[in-house]
Amino acid sequence: MLLQDIKQYLFIKKQATLNEIASELKIDKGVIESAIEHWIRKKRVEKIIPESACKSCPSGCSSCSSIFQITLYRWIEQDNQKIV
Repeated sequence: MLLQDIKQYLFIKKQATLNEIASELKIDKGVIESAIEHWIRKKRVEKIIPESACKSCPSGCSSCSSIFQITLYRWIEQDNQKIV
């Protein structure tokens, strides 16, 4: 059910942060992140880290916890796709 909830949310919103998805579904961010990784492996979700986010970071490695607030997840639409 969680995978379908994430799919539906991203399909409708087009893109969202981990915090937005977790808040909307009222589920822990770690659980959401694991489920999103499923969709990334299936090439249905794209993880987007804006370049400007890392430029202000002194380490430049994208490993800081604040990256979750600005990392976007975008649903990749396919031809004739319908939400079920």
